[in-house]
Amino acid sequence: MDINKGKQKLELMKGLLLIAKISIASGVSWELAKMLGSKHPYLAPLTVILSIQETIQHSAVYAFYRIIGTLFGIAATIFIIKHV
Repeated sequence: MDINKGKQKLELMKGLLLIAKISIASGVSWELAKMLGSKHPYLAPLTVILSIQETIQHSAVYAFYRIIGTLFGIAATIFIIKHV
């Protein structure tokens, strides 16, 4: 029984840490976007919320996937524009 409580506490702490990390990163990104003169600073925290992961390793892997997906999207757009 104590092992389950220990696991639950650990999972709760991981969740709270992730929430704190997202909250701080969102606030910092909002302020940076405003300082840099963005007309749409709400996009910065939205990007943070959508891209932050539980660990740095997961964040890096998903960032790589997003970059590859973006490059494929750009290539497809260029291909379509040239052939339409």
